[in-house]
Amino acid sequence: MPQIYVHIGLPKTATTTLQTHAFQHHNGWAYLGTCTPRLLNADPTFKVLEAYVQRGEGSVSVVHEALANRLEREGKPLMVSEENFSLGAFQGYPSGHPLSETRSAKWARLAQAMEPFRSLTLVSLRPFRASVFSAYVEYQEQWSKDGRGPVDLVKQGDVMGMYRTSTFREEVASHFGADVHALAFEDVIKGDVAFPGFRWDSEGNIPNTRQHPRAEGGVIREVVRKRPLMPLARAAAPSMPGLAQALWRVRWAERVMVQRWDEEIWEALSELEAESEAAREAWLRSTVATEQDQPV
Repeated sequence: MPQIYVHIGLPKTATTTLQTHAFQHHNGWAYLGTCTPRLLNADPTFKVLEAYVQRGEGSVSVVHEALANRLEREGKPLMVSEENFSLGAFQGYPSGHPLSETRSAKWARLAQAMEPFRSLTLVSLRPFRASVFSAYVEYQEQWSKDGRGPVDLVKQGDVMGMYRTSTFREEVASHFGADVHALAFEDVIKGDVAFPGFRWDSEGNIPNTRQHPRAEGGVIREVVRKRPLMPLARAAAPSMPGLAQALWRVRWAERVMVQRWDEEIWEALSELEAESEAAREAWLRSTVATEQDQPV
């Protein structure tokens, strides 16, 4: 059994659903992953790991010590779940900004952090078309600094590279080895997920926690411009999470209409879509075959 499970997203593949409805409530491990909202990420071990992986802060030896001490103290595996570990670099942000960090740089640090431990890397995969459009909606504020259109973003962008499944799988294997466990988005939203050491069978429907309102011809994205009470929310988070969430919800926001992509855009992406879908299905099939060889 792994000492550490590492779930690396992907964004827009029901990661929040897994975290809030499954991972945080499993007694077989200590959950170190992201909470919603992220200001509630108060776990000290996770904060050490997250700062190192996301921003290169601290040293890998400190991360190793923190994880080893936590494993000894808990007496059971650790579950780390953070989709932003797989988020690539956005253009238009200065060097040193967290959003300027490439996925490759983050993964190199994550692989270093996991070196002394038996770990299992998990990745959630969603059909290409739904993934890329959902990400385009989600990161509207960040794309505004880029200037490229949807086709170029999907084909060339570091962020959208996580949905170019053929090359993405090669990238994953170069950092974490070939035995990365793929989870199907369709299974997650049904509440039917299994991997070595874990089984989740939901008894009811799983709510969509991050769905944007639909409008004629598109969807509505709320772009938050400012959270005026954020300093107070951060101060309250460690001891009063309920109050912290209430303060965090106070925001100044703009509602942006995101048009659905027309057939011309999808036609330009059709070859990449077919390639990515074939790679996704192959990855999921190989995961099932591995499970059959090594039963949970």
